[in-house]
Parts: sequence; structure tokens; C-alpha cells
Amino acid sequence: MSKKIIDHQNVFDYHKKNKKQDYANNNRVSFVSEKSSYNMTNKKIVKEKNTEIENNTAENNPYKKKKEEVLYCGVHTCQAVFKQRKNDIIKVYLVKDLVKEFGELLKFCSTKKIAYRIVENKDLEKLTDSTHHEGIAVLTKIIKPKSFTELSANSPILWLDGVVNPHNIGTMMRIMAHFGWQNLIISGTKTAISPAAARMSEGGCEFVKLYGINSAKEFVLWAKKNGYKIVGTSSHCKQSVYEYPMQKKIVFVVGQEADGISKEVMQLLDESLIIPGTGNVESLNVSVAGGIFLNEYARQLGTK
Repeated sequence: MSKKIIDHQNVFDYHKKNKKQDYANNNRVSFVSEKSSYNMTNKKIVKEKNTEIENNTAENNPYKKKKEEVLYCGVHTCQAVFKQRKNDIIKVYLVKDLVKEFGELLKFCSTKKIAYRIVENKDLEKLTDSTHHEGIAVLTKIIKPKSFTELSANSPILWLDGVVNPHNIGTMMRIMAHFGWQNLIISGTKTAISPAAARMSEGGCEFVKLYGINSAKEFVLWAKKNGYKIVGTSSHCKQSVYEYPMQKKIVFVVGQEADGISKEVMQLLDESLIIPGTGNVESLNVSVAGGIFLNEYARQLGTK
């Protein structure tokens, strides 16, 4: 039977004192403290100084995710997951210093019999394959892009044309969340938000809806049929982004890191705008250009 922890702010002390095994979703799970680990599975236990961790992979990574799962890390990202879709949470890992801050999350896990583990920083580095985990990681269901035909055609849309750098994608989602843009178009219908992009978004990814396209022409036809203007930026045009009259139904296209907007998509634009500058550099970073455009849109029409 699962023991319920009433004072969730003292989860770590409770486990350390009682040394009991936790059960979640009918599967036995492990608890890691500074000195010992309790494991009721048949997995091999590897000792490392005063901490024991599970050896689930050839690389000694203590976590092996399934295809429909993704491991997000970072304080703000994990807070946003809990706020926006707590029922998608599968498991939680955090250091004991964050137990109080994430008390509500751990209380929710205890109530719903969702497994959680108190771990050390070095364990989280192996779990997340990153030193930027900020002391917490949440295993959650993966969010796949929906078809663009499911879009509600009454709000602005950001289109990432060939952008693949997770730092740029994550930063753009952070900017979108700040200015209230909810709809993000990406190439393909199977690409999910990566852990790196989620971390860079600082939780913004949980406020953005993801849609995929396989054909640029097909999407543009849908957009124009629904009253949208397709707008992009270029350093080779004259009309300034600050002089362009924004409209509610707009698709703003951001091109990929190396070559900008593709030739195919450039030919489909209704307007091509320039972000005025000195000309000392050829172009701006993807997320910087996107941020300037969304800020100008908000200046003219406000935020949602």
C-alpha cells in the first residue's frame, strides 16, 4: 500500500526517517537519499560514493524514457508544466533544497500516486544530460504538433520556416508567451518540443500551441482563405517594420539560422519588411528579429 505524506514540505525527512518503499501507479519505484537507495525492481544497482542509482542504460543513465515521454528540466519550465497540464506528469526528480518550493507539486504527486524521487545534483546531470537542470526534472507526456487545419483562425500566427536550433525555438516560444501569441507553425507533423527548447523557453512552451505543416503552399492557401496576411523580414527591402500597419490576422515568418526565409516561402509572402539598422551586420538572430516584430505588433494592437 502507498503511504500518504500529509506534510509534503517534509517529504525528504519523512523518507529518510521511515525508510519505506514508495509505490506509484502500481509500479514499485526508488527513493534516493544522500546515503542510501531503496529499490524494489530487478534493475542493477550501481554504487557511487554515498549514493546508489539505477543502471538502466549502457551509458549508466538512470532514466530511460519511452517514445511518448519527454524529460523537461528547469524551475520555470517544470512550474509551467504543473500549472498547465499537471495530469500529463509521469514522474518527478528534484533535489531536497527544492522540496519546499515544489511542495504543491509533491502533494499532487502523493495524492495521485505519481512517483517522485529526491536526488542529488550529479544524478540530475545524468538524468537530463545537462548541467543546467536547476535542481528539478519532470517526466511528462510528449506534445506532438497538431494539423494546421485545427487552428482557430482568429489570432496571429508565428511560422518558423526551417528553424532547427532548440535555443532559438525555445527563446521564440518565451517571447510568444510574453506577448500573448499562442499559435506556432513548424515544419513537419511529428516534431515535438525538445527538452533544450523547453528549458530555453523558461516555461513559455506550455502557453504555446504547436502546429505542423508538410506543404508551405497548402498552409498559405489556408491562411489567405481565412483572411491572413503573410509577412516576413528581409534586409533587402525598403518598408520598415515600424511603418507597417499591423492587422490582427497576420502570419509572421521567421527564417532559418543560416539562409533566412526559404525561396519557396519568400515567394508566398504578401509583405517583406526590413528592421532598420546601421547595416554593419547582414541580419539579426532569429529570436531577436522575432522579438522586435512581436513587440511592434503589441505596440500597435496590444497584447492578448
